[in-house]
Amino acid sequence: MIPLDKYIAETIKKISLRIQQASDDCKELGVIVNPNISIGTSNDSYIPLDSSHLNIQRRVQTLEMEICVSAIQETDTNAKLGIGIYELGIGGKHSSTHKNIGENKVKFTIPICFPTTDIKSNN
Repeated sequence: MIPLDKYIAETIKKISLRIQQASDDCKELGVIVNPNISIGTSNDSYIPLDSSHLNIQRRVQTLEMEICVSAIQETDTNAKLGIGIYELGIGGKHSSTHKNIGENKVKFTIPICFPTTDIKSNN
C-alpha cells in the first residue's frame, strides 16, 4: 500500500519530470512544451512575437486528480487499518487473512506551477 500523500507527491514528480523530458526531446522539432508565457485564453492562446517587453511570470495551472482510496482492515494477529493507494501486481504471497475493504473515490484539484520552457530560447 502506498500512503496517499506519497502517491500524490510521486505523481506530481513524475509529471514534472516528463514535462521536462518532453520539452528536451521535442525541441529540435520546434515543439514548445508548457511555454512560460502565452497570451489569450486556454482554448485560444498564442506565444507573443516579441516577449522581451512582457513581464514573464510562472503560470499557475490546475492539476486535477481522481483516485480510488482504499481502507483495508486485516483480521490477523496484528489487526491494523491502512488507508492509501494499492498497487496492482501479479504474483506475490497468498494470505489466508480476512480483510474488510472500503473504497471511496476522491477528486480534487491542486494549483501548481509545472516546469516551463523559456520561449526566448526556442525562437
